[in-house]
Amino acid sequence: TTHDGKFIYPTYRGFLFFNPKDIQRKESHSTKVYASEFKVFNVSYPLEVNIEDVEIIKLQPDQNLFSIELTALNYEDPDKVFYAYKLSPLNKEWIYTKERNVTYANLSGDNYTFFYKATIDPSDWNVPVNQLNITVATVFYKKTWFILSMILLISALIYRIYSYRLNQTRNVHKLQLQATMLERDKTEIQYQNLINQFNPHFLFNSLTSLNSLIYENKELASDFLEQLSAVYRYLLTNKDNQLVTLEAEINFVHHYISLLKTRFENRLNISINIPHGLLQKKIVPITFQIMIENALKHNVVDEGSPLFISFTADEKYLYVINNVQKKAFVETSNRKGLESLQSLYKYLSASPLVIAHTETTFEIRVPLL
Repeated sequence: TTHDGKFIYPTYRGFLFFNPKDIQRKESHSTKVYASEFKVFNVSYPLEVNIEDVEIIKLQPDQNLFSIELTALNYEDPDKVFYAYKLSPLNKEWIYTKERNVTYANLSGDNYTFFYKATIDPSDWNVPVNQLNITVATVFYKKTWFILSMILLISALIYRIYSYRLNQTRNVHKLQLQATMLERDKTEIQYQNLINQFNPHFLFNSLTSLNSLIYENKELASDFLEQLSAVYRYLLTNKDNQLVTLEAEINFVHHYISLLKTRFENRLNISINIPHGLLQKKIVPITFQIMIENALKHNVVDEGSPLFISFTADEKYLYVINNVQKKAFVETSNRKGLESLQSLYKYLSASPLVIAHTETTFEIRVPLL
């Protein structure tokens, strides 16, 4: 060869002199490309055979950062080699570069195929494509069997907790119901005792009045006895009834008021103004009687200071109002009667029995049922 790159060959016919650059030849743009090295975390991954002969490279979940070194055979001008690659299914399109090293990191567990090719003409990529199969194992807690197992385990745990809480709630509810029933029974017993205490007291006063009438006015005494009989008939009829209609209670209390009028005459004034449409509403038996008895026990009733008691009602409440003219001394207080009645209405109605008073008036609001 000469200093300028020309060749001289001796032949039988003489010397052959030529310049290689003057020889026209058709060249292919494709060039043979190899995956020359496979690294995991920048450390060569040991393979039993040449990387080109490996069917599949299997990696563990913690080996999800790897790099592949590509080598193309172009001895004339290695810098003119262009590479293209993609990792399916991660990359949808080809990635074009002149770099020989390709790196992928933080890959999730899956089956991948690394496609690669090379050319010396970046405008012509109609060249052979090579591939390398790579599998990254799925970490155990991302595997389907583990996820399904955890779902079943959590579902079972939630069910156990729910069942436990449901049983606890049922037990608490049962205890509360038992406590409520006991309290209600206690209240009903107290109320029944109140009625039992009322009967002899009322009977004593009534018999005293009847005794006087027998000598003074036999006709009036007969009427008094009839009214007294009606009162006790009502008490006996409803002694086991928890509720009665307003209509029945008003009919009863008229007999009771007649008896009181014999004793107090014009010193006691009781008015009852209940709309006809409310007469089927219900209350506890002898509620009217307890209200009247309470007013009589705590207030002065005489000619100069008559006692006024009014009964009115709306859709929700029966209103009992009396004027206040307190006695200096109350021999037997009926406060226990109001408390028993208040406790009983607490279990019968969502609305409480309300007691309100000022210096001049005393009011009781009884819920209608």
